[in-house]
Amino acid sequence: MGKVFNLEPVKPSKSVRSRKDPPKRLSQEAIKKSQQNDARFKRILWYYDLGPRNRNDDRRCIRALESYHKRFEENASIQDKENQDNCLGPFKDLGGLRQYAALFFVDEKECLRLKKRPRSGALSRTKEGFKEGVEQKDELQEPPLCVGKSLQEKVLWWFHDSLLGNHQGKNHTTEQIVHRFYWPTMVNDVKIYCESCLRCRKAKQMKRERWRNIGVTPSSKGLYHTIFLDCV
Repeated sequence: MGKVFNLEPVKPSKSVRSRKDPPKRLSQEAIKKSQQNDARFKRILWYYDLGPRNRNDDRRCIRALESYHKRFEENASIQDKENQDNCLGPFKDLGGLRQYAALFFVDEKECLRLKKRPRSGALSRTKEGFKEGVEQKDELQEPPLCVGKSLQEKVLWWFHDSLLGNHQGKNHTTEQIVHRFYWPTMVNDVKIYCESCLRCRKAKQMKRERWRNIGVTPSSKGLYHTIFLDCV
């Protein structure tokens, strides 16, 4: 009679980024919640929630934003109260909020999307993905979803560490993200995330100097003083 072996299940290997499990898929509700907790996107949603009458009047607009801000402070946690000094948050004045909000719109599912070409970043330099025509040259054909700070790292994981991204470089990762999602510091965050990837740094060869200075060969002082050896 043969021997019986009790085989224990093999434990999965740990990820290089010290992440225990991959993040969950990005649902529409999670993206919407991240927008409501972001300092910039949250105020743009407040601004578009107002009627045209309140939006055009400075005094009514400020009062409405203050009521939204007061209601948010009552229901928010301690971690969500960053940059909550006033109802405008990171914006200096109401004009800055209006100018920045003109680049976005709210879709049918009440999610914030980028409508026009931003002033800086990857989309400001490219010519692909925009509508044709003189008046609509800065409007996107497929407006990307805006992502708050709570989901930005998960987006970077899916487009770089997962099988979808397959540890591509920063340019390819940015190209994949830029047509689907948007946040102001996206290009810089992708660069830092790809450069800090431990698996990429181990597997990919770093750049080396193409030309190197030839050192001075010491002259021999006598017979059999200096021996040269060529290693092939």
